[in-house]
Amino acid sequence: MRSGIGHMVGAFATVLTVAVLTLLLVATAFPGHDGSAPATPRPLGPCEPFCSLRTTTSAVPDGGAQ
Repeated sequence: MRSGIGHMVGAFATVLTVAVLTLLLVATAFPGHDGSAPATPRPLGPCEPFCSLRTTTSAVPDGGAQ
């Protein structure tokens, strides 16, 4: 019968194997871009970056009731 430490080592090895396989799967699914070509920046407008901020929450009604 395996000891408690043996079970912990086995579980750790299983988790590590699954993590490495997942990392390899994601790395092959999303290949990196070429780092030698610099990214072209987008020209900013007159009020950027502040005019592009949008609120995603609605205003609270008077009294706080909804």
